[in-house]
Amino acid sequence: MRKYKIEDVEGAFEIAVKKMADAVDAFPWEDEACYAQWLGQTYYTVRHTTRFLTLSAGLMKIDQESFHQFYLHHLREETGHEMMAYRDFEAMEWKVEDIPETTEAQLMIQSQYHFLHQTPFAHFGFFWCLERLSCDRGQMITQRARKAHGPETISFITLHAAEDVGHVKTIRDKVSDIPPADYEDLIRNIEQTGYLYSKMLNEIAVKYAKKTKAA
Repeated sequence: MRKYKIEDVEGAFEIAVKKMADAVDAFPWEDEACYAQWLGQTYYTVRHTTRFLTLSAGLMKIDQESFHQFYLHHLREETGHEMMAYRDFEAMEWKVEDIPETTEAQLMIQSQYHFLHQTPFAHFGFFWCLERLSCDRGQMITQRARKAHGPETISFITLHAAEDVGHVKTIRDKVSDIPPADYEDLIRNIEQTGYLYSKMLNEIAVKYAKKTKAA
């Protein structure tokens, strides 16, 4: 059985984030339907965030108190954020019925519950990737979406582009403390997150670009 090192985790992380960033760069943020669909998938995914974090915190052992408290702190910070994405697409006069949940979003959600059954440390692979992506590309998305769709439609990405800058270093520091025995599941989650998120953006662009919502 292969023994993974922290360098393997870091390498997988950088590859996954680059894959996601490339998909973000190619995404048509100015297209109304595509941006609304992205907000919708964000809403569907983020409404599970507090559940992921609660489960992760609860599965930490008594001698893993620092990780337990880390998840609880993150839980308090993330509570209610799905409604920001919801209000953003409502401001564009889109309804949740206009935005079907993509297969990729469903798989990202389902995979977190799967990984939580393996180890509560694996969930780091999901939110670490997303928060780093927000740091790297959040300002660009904010500027393009504001110009195309108006300031009332960007509350979710505006907040995360600002807040996640501080989060990423804190997360990286905690990743250094994860037991090496849990690296394999952590890496698998990183890889799946990079693949599914980038595929989701690509599929939205192909399916919805230049289309408008139903009357």
